[in-house]
Amino acid sequence: MDNSYQIYFNSPELREAIKTLRVNIEFAGIDEPVRSVAVTSVEAGVGKSTIALSLAIAMAETGKTTLIIDNDFRNPQIANRLMVRGVYSLTELFSGKVDPREACVPTKVNNLFMLDLGSRRLNNPIEVLSSGRYKALLAKVKQDFDFVVIDTPPLGLFIDAAIASTQVDGVLMVISSGKSTAAEVKESLAQLEKANAHVIGCVLNNLKHKPADYYGYYYDKRGDKKRKKIRRKQ
Repeated sequence: MDNSYQIYFNSPELREAIKTLRVNIEFAGIDEPVRSVAVTSVEAGVGKSTIALSLAIAMAETGKTTLIIDNDFRNPQIANRLMVRGVYSLTELFSGKVDPREACVPTKVNNLFMLDLGSRRLNNPIEVLSSGRYKALLAKVKQDFDFVVIDTPPLGLFIDAAIASTQVDGVLMVISSGKSTAAEVKESLAQLEKANAHVIGCVLNNLKHKPADYYGYYYDKRGDKKRKKIRRKQ
């Protein structure tokens, strides 16, 4: 599978599904619109980063200035897929001497920018995510962009996503059909609930019984649970 950002443009099924996901997110806000989303998963290798990047591209296509943050300190993917690199280290960003907006580099996609935090391997990512400087950094970029997508590590492996989830308007969890068990999903959702995260939905990925379906179901966890099948148009 093509792991670059081009997969969004080369796969009509993926593009259609992500646009439907985008619309669901746009209507997920009750009192205020959802303008920042963290994307996580139960485990690794389920397409989390693909969904995060594709969602960011879909938002940028609407004309919104969109920022995707590579916040996966464990297995960074976004910078490589976009074929761009950050120019400032976390130390420089946290020093206050660099405007976070300057660290958000433009990409080949119109209106899409990237903040590369993940490619700088850290020995203490949990301390960084819990720090006031990290929270201030996110607060600043959320003011500067119309929409922010944060790619985080899997919940089943690390607690990074649960910590980052408190800094965004909503959380999307990616579930892999045939791989993620009900118990694992329940445990991951419990972690997010414990962190007081606002889970706006889940994406069921890798359905096998319908080859034309890239994603299976999206359902809104706000209020009554809803479920919608996303298929390729015949």
